[in-house]
Amino acid sequence: MIKILADNFNELIISTGATYDYEIENTANYLNSVDKKFTFLHCVTIYPTPLEYMSLERMKYLKRFTPSVGLSEHSLVSSSGVKASVAAIYLGADTVERHFTVLPEGETKDGKVSIGKKHLQEIVFFSKLSKNEQKEYIFKNVPEFEKMLGYESRELTKAELLNRDYYRGRFCNKIGGKQVFNWEYEYKINN
Repeated sequence: MIKILADNFNELIISTGATYDYEIENTANYLNSVDKKFTFLHCVTIYPTPLEYMSLERMKYLKRFTPSVGLSEHSLVSSSGVKASVAAIYLGADTVERHFTVLPEGETKDGKVSIGKKHLQEIVFFSKLSKNEQKEYIFKNVPEFEKMLGYESRELTKAELLNRDYYRGRFCNKIGGKQVFNWEYEYKINN
């Protein structure tokens, strides 16, 4: 899949959720060998992700392979807001991926981890601050910052290992104007 994507897109953004180090390294080696621009996003594949499991230092490991790194973040918005997102930006994330919704939390499958307009505005506001202003903001508004750091090297948690099989290889496409998911029964019968 990476080869096909690299052949068809100028730049790739790749989540490293539920991946082993050797998979990250193999992907980076291939993309660098074909001179493809890419961003690796650190991701903890626990939904929602508790802040103490964020391991934001992991972005340092990813920087060994590409200058562009970020965070694919799925914390519980009602209690954590965008704390992990702003912490990641402060630590050097070029990209932050968050689920976004205009619907109330209970009206969407990913509502608990989906941010809305005010959260997006907060991320944008924070991203425009100077490094010193970001540091001050973190000190005042993100008391969990130290707990979110974790380590560059980390093992997948038991929850991530369970989610690895569930989420790997899932994709959505439009066929005949209809949104089709590769795990749906109808798709499997007709293909």
